[in-house]
Amino acid sequence: MNSYYRTTKSVAYLTIFLGILLSELLAQTPKSLGSGVKPVQTMVNTAMHDTCLNKTFSIVFYFIKDTGTIVNATFMNAARTAVLNKLNNAFSRICVKFQACSTVVIPNSLWNTWSHSQLANVAINSYSTANTINLFLPMDLVAPLAGESSAYTYTIPPLSSNQFTDVVVIDVDALTDGYVEHVFGHFFGLPHTNAEIDTISPVSPLPPANTPSINSREWVKRGPGSNCYTHGDGFCDTEADPFPAGTGIGRSPSIEGCGPVYGLKDGNGDYYFPPVDNFMSAYTKCRCRFTQEQYNYMARFILTRKLYLH
Repeated sequence: MNSYYRTTKSVAYLTIFLGILLSELLAQTPKSLGSGVKPVQTMVNTAMHDTCLNKTFSIVFYFIKDTGTIVNATFMNAARTAVLNKLNNAFSRICVKFQACSTVVIPNSLWNTWSHSQLANVAINSYSTANTINLFLPMDLVAPLAGESSAYTYTIPPLSSNQFTDVVVIDVDALTDGYVEHVFGHFFGLPHTNAEIDTISPVSPLPPANTPSINSREWVKRGPGSNCYTHGDGFCDTEADPFPAGTGIGRSPSIEGCGPVYGLKDGNGDYYFPPVDNFMSAYTKCRCRFTQEQYNYMARFILTRKLYLH
């Protein structure tokens, strides 16, 4: 068989495979937020295996010169290497890779004190590259988006829109404690583990009235009678997460080191054992992993909404 026919046959097999995969993915009902429809978090599937995407994303790195000087080349190289190593390690299970496309030094030292409300639109209009992940690395991040302290990306648009803002901002001092993986989890569609995907539908029973603030309505119990696909972050293999839970009983390991959150109960009276090691949790000292369903969801999200990125 000559090379032309071998190539044609390979392309035909790949086309059939992708057609089957995408038909399965698109058959799933995506979660609905703010539409008045009860949200249900759905993934590619709940099978305990990974989807290999063989996708490489290019990142344009934006550094900002310090007062009176250009950013040190050694520092920039170390930061780039740290980001790429973290991402390539975290996303290898779904065969997603990241590479440096180019590096830009922004000649305005004032931008090193980065305020989302003041700088984001200016930076995007002046420097961002279309169809590529744009990663800005200021020295100090102030007033980021709600719910984040040291890194953020933009809100995912509704399914009716593909007008993404493909920008990620990370404080260069936050290239540890899982911030890189955390913010790229958001970039590929993941909510916080303590998120509540359905703020409309009533849940009964709720946590005790004397419990410190618990945002999530998710119950600890899994299996029959659980609500983990309709409440909380919508994933059943991430433990129910009560963060933020105030201080004292139920205090956060992000403040006190990597340890359990204790003493808090859900509406059924079961004790919370939150996923302190999950990249999408707020327990920054412990973050080291995504779950199977989170990987499944990100794979689906990439295939259906992010394949345009180079």
